[in-house]
Amino acid sequence: MHRTSGLLVSVTPSNNDLDMYRSGQYFSDPSRHAQDGVFKAAECWKLLSSVADPVSSPIHSYADVGCGSGVATKELAKHVRAGGHPLADVVGFDVSPHVASVAGSDDQGIRFVQADFAQGVDRFDLVTLFDVFEHVADPTEFLRSFRDRTTWLGLHIPLEDCSYYRLTDVYMDRIRNPGHVTILRVESALNLLAASGWLVRSYAYTPGFRLAEEPTSWKDRAVQIMRSGLWRLNPALLSRTLGGVSLVVVAQPLT
Repeated sequence: MHRTSGLLVSVTPSNNDLDMYRSGQYFSDPSRHAQDGVFKAAECWKLLSSVADPVSSPIHSYADVGCGSGVATKELAKHVRAGGHPLADVVGFDVSPHVASVAGSDDQGIRFVQADFAQGVDRFDLVTLFDVFEHVADPTEFLRSFRDRTTWLGLHIPLEDCSYYRLTDVYMDRIRNPGHVTILRVESALNLLAASGWLVRSYAYTPGFRLAEEPTSWKDRAVQIMRSGLWRLNPALLSRTLGGVSLVVVAQPLT
């Protein structure tokens, strides 16, 4: 691994690592990360609702790229509709074959398809990437590939470039599972979006550490207690020190 401009990346992720999504290995449990979906959708909507007005910028269509279990897709669709947007078409995209078994809702215009969104041409008013592009070997090119295909981009991004993770040297483990080949902090995440042709309209920190399983060791319990206290004091400081923080972002294509 090497560090460039605050971005920690694996030099050569193997084909096997990248193929684990297309083969279905990553989602051998189709409900993986499902418990996070409600949280991520709610956090994204908080920002999106503050910048996307249903009158001046109505959302008619929505694509959730790397939709996984589909929970976040359905939840955000509910928020968008409740916010007054005329949302009619909702599509969850994933390269993993498990997505064929994710139940949609015909009466709500929600469907799930196995496809690589970056290779398509369809346009949507809203596209979301919830903990997705850190799994991609070339995130800049990935993000650029659909810059002309949406008005609004919503992202949830784990911030793993922090002191605690460096001291405990967890990055090789993170590359293996959950497959994060790009490690970010807030500055590098925002810089990466700008380099990919996106203008950030709003961002906020989210307490991802609250979604973790109940800690079993005294050390993990102590870290969680300290994270909770520091979160209340200063989320930005927590993101740089003990970690467990993510970033939710709403962006638009740079013109």
